[in-house]
Amino acid sequence: MQGCSLKQPNPAKQSFLLEPVRAGEARADSSPVQLRVRNLQVAAPFDGKGFVYRTSELGYKADFYNEFLTAPRTLIAGQLQMWLSASKVFQNVLPSGSSIEATHVLDGNVTALYGDFQNPSAPKALLAAEFFITSERVSPPAIVFHKSYRQEIAIDGRRPEALARGWTLALEKIFAALEADVATAQLK
Repeated sequence: MQGCSLKQPNPAKQSFLLEPVRAGEARADSSPVQLRVRNLQVAAPFDGKGFVYRTSELGYKADFYNEFLTAPRTLIAGQLQMWLSASKVFQNVLPSGSSIEATHVLDGNVTALYGDFQNPSAPKALLAAEFFITSERVSPPAIVFHKSYRQEIAIDGRRPEALARGWTLALEKIFAALEADVATAQLK
């Protein structure tokens, strides 16, 4: 007699990158600022590699099988550094580990990063972050820019690919708004 198994195989693990694309030409008038982008902090519920889903007002669920390829703080900081570098808002945009002295430092905190599935017929990718730029020209360093951003992007279903696309679009909108804001800020 053959035994039968009621167990279903576990789904395969999938890894995703967020790759926002900056549209348009680089700015012609960059400021003389040498900006260092540090790794961003990510709020504790969202700082792991696994995707997080909001299922009710107070309910959240972590997904073991669908995840970011790298930690969100490193992934988003790297994408932000590439975006700002391509924008030419600043003379140079240095990565966190650069030994070149920076005149200003950008820090940030991702305060929300989840799939909002509270309404099954209207799933969303939600991403919120705040950014600080400090001037290293004074002692102690002083905050010369601070702003928070939030994007909720409607997605097509609850598939992880749709959620990753939604987060990518949210990053594009947040990065574009940040770029516009810092381009007009008086960074001393």
